Amino acid sequence: MAFFFSGLPVIMRKGGYSLEHIAYLGLMGIPYSLKFLWAPYIDRGAGNANHYKKIVLAMTVCYAIVSAIASQINPQDNLIQLTVILSIALTFLATQDIAVDAIATRILTPAERGFGNGLQAAGAFSGYFFGGGVMLIIFDSVGGWANSVLILSAILVIALIPLFFFHEPAGPVKSRASIKDIFTFFKRKEIIPSLLVAVFSGIFLEVSYRKMRPLMVDAGFETEQIGLYISIIGMASGIVSSLLFGYMMKWFGLRKGFIYSLVFGLLAFPALMLPAMGYVTAPFILGAVLLGGACSGAMHATVYALYMNNGREGKEGSDFTVQNALAFLLTYPLGILFGKLADKQGYFNLFIVAAILHIVIVILAIVLVRNKKSDKKVLDDMKSEVGELAESESTSL
Repeated sequence: MAFFFSGLPVIMRKGGYSLEHIAYLGLMGIPYSLKFLWAPYIDRGAGNANHYKKIVLAMTVCYAIVSAIASQINPQDNLIQLTVILSIALTFLATQDIAVDAIATRILTPAERGFGNGLQAAGAFSGYFFGGGVMLIIFDSVGGWANSVLILSAILVIALIPLFFFHEPAGPVKSRASIKDIFTFFKRKEIIPSLLVAVFSGIFLEVSYRKMRPLMVDAGFETEQIGLYISIIGMASGIVSSLLFGYMMKWFGLRKGFIYSLVFGLLAFPALMLPAMGYVTAPFILGAVLLGGACSGAMHATVYALYMNNGREGKEGSDFTVQNALAFLLTYPLGILFGKLADKQGYFNLFIVAAILHIVIVILAIVLVRNKKSDKKVLDDMKSEVGELAESESTSL
């Protein structure tokens, strides 16, 4: 997916496509925006063993097959046909994503969700590291578009091998999931404050960091340089940060980990402002992408952990997806709005406004996001595990 969204625009631009035509590639993201509509149907068999596992296997294979078909369509010859086929492929992937999130929510205990989501976020950043960075760099040497897509499709199928050895246990289900669950999710008043903060928490940082690509283009950087800085260095920073904050949540709990990630996110804005002020030499660009990527990774890990904590038994896929889709849908209009602000007032003023809004989110998080019983259980479980480990070690000695 990272290759389609990050690499394909570069390939098309080199082929002479206008920015307006390239912008239509954004239509491929529609399945991800709307996947909450069919998420309840994915949850229908939640009580059965290996229910979600079968969906992941089937959807991933379908995605790989359709992607392989897309590999035979030259992006420079038939953009409309390619966009339609890739949209179908991403519908399979979006469905797979629902099942993956449901599995993770079900098998991870509260004590494991922090680090589990750190791993999930690191996995996402790894995808952009290889798909949007490495593959773009070796694009010509592997034979271009067709071979690149086929290689990525093959890797995706190979990555399914460990899943064959995983047994997904059956679980208790109070009621069968339905489309009504999308609406009943928001009737739970106890989660609304933390939900509002969570869905807005990473948006202002995300739309700001995304402006680094056009900013670097305006500064005269070559495509390869932009790929190296953002898709390689920035994503590597995000991987490390995701794992670090995931590990931190094991010890501090979800609430503190989330607030720490928000405070950490404040560091990205000064780093972004310096290039916007004209400091576009390598050290300043490096600082911006390192901190931007690291802060983004921290936010992904902690926010996803909060989403999991809001899930209901038997509706894990629906609940996680509707929260994620809400944040996804909010990012589009805010991204357009911030883009207009950057066009009229410049990048620096955009980063100032985004930083102020991010500070507001930090304050709201401290006030509104409260510890839940499960959060306390996280720390109790961890202390118990550490105590048992220490006792077993002393016994063995």
